[in-house]
Amino acid sequence: MRDTSEFRNAEYKPIHEDLYKFDESFLVPSFVQAVVDAKKLLPLMLEFQKDLDNVEKAQDFNNKRREILSRILSPEVKNVYGLDIFTIEFCNKIIQEVKNYEVVHKVKLRPNSMNSYGVVIDELGLGPTFDSFLHDYFSPFAKIMNKGAYDLDDHHTFVVEYFIGGDLDLNLHVDDSEVTINVCLGVEGFKGGNVFFGGNRDKPETYEDYDEYENKVGRAIIHDGLHMHGALKLEDGERYNLIIWCRSKQYRRENPRQEAEIRIEHQHEHVHDENCGHEHNGNCGHVHDENCRHD
Repeated sequence: MRDTSEFRNAEYKPIHEDLYKFDESFLVPSFVQAVVDAKKLLPLMLEFQKDLDNVEKAQDFNNKRREILSRILSPEVKNVYGLDIFTIEFCNKIIQEVKNYEVVHKVKLRPNSMNSYGVVIDELGLGPTFDSFLHDYFSPFAKIMNKGAYDLDDHHTFVVEYFIGGDLDLNLHVDDSEVTINVCLGVEGFKGGNVFFGGNRDKPETYEDYDEYENKVGRAIIHDGLHMHGALKLEDGERYNLIIWCRSKQYRRENPRQEAEIRIEHQHEHVHDENCGHEHNGNCGHVHDENCRHD
C-alpha cells in the first residue's frame, strides 16, 4: 500500500465519515458484477497464457471476456470507453467533502502543474479508499480488458474544478498513468467543457486525430495515459471531475530508461501552493511531445 500519511491533513474533520473506509455500495451494481465476473475469468486467462497454442482455451476466454466487457463498456470516441462506476450519491459526497475542505483549510496540494483549482485526495485522507478501489475492483477488471497488461497497483487521484472566474479549460497533455479514469462528478447544469482527444503521444501517425467527448454527470471514461487530451472552455456553471491515474509498479521497474527521462522532464507531481510547508515530491510522469503538455 502507498504511504500517504505525509500528505494527509490530520486536522481535517470530514463531513462524510463513511467515505473513509471503502464500501462496495459506492459502486453501481453493474460494475460490481463485471468485477466479480472478471475475477472468475482470471484463472482461465492464466491457463490460456501458459498454453498459447490451445485454440479452444483461447476462444473460450475471448468469448467470455467480450461478453463481460460488452455489458458495461461503450466506445465513446476512438480508444476511449465509457462506463458507470460510482453511484451518484458517492459522486455528490466527494464534491461536498472537497468543498467543505476548501472552506475550512487552505489547500496545500494542487492536483498537477496545469490545474489551479482542485485537491489531491491524499490531503483529505481519502487515499486508502481509492487504494481499495484500485486493488480490489478496477485492477482485476482492467486485467481482462487487456490480457497482456500489467497489474495496476498504484495511483495518483485528485479532483479538479472548473468554474467561471477560475479554471475554464485545459491544454493538450498526456497523463502520468498507464490508464486514466475520468469521472464527471457534477454539478448538474454546467455547459461546455467537453474533453477533446488527439492521438497517442508515441504514435506520430495518430497526431491528426481529433474527437470530443461530452461530460455526463456520474459517467466515467477510461483511456491510455499517453492518449493526448484536454478540456474545452467551460461556458456556464461549475464542473468537478475525479481523476484517477492508475499505474503499474512492475511496468515502471521494467522501463527504467523512460522513468529516468520522466524525472528529468518534469519534477513535480503534487503541485504545492506557496508557503504550504510540504516537501516537493519528485515522482513524475510521461515524457511528452513538444506540442503536448504534461498534466
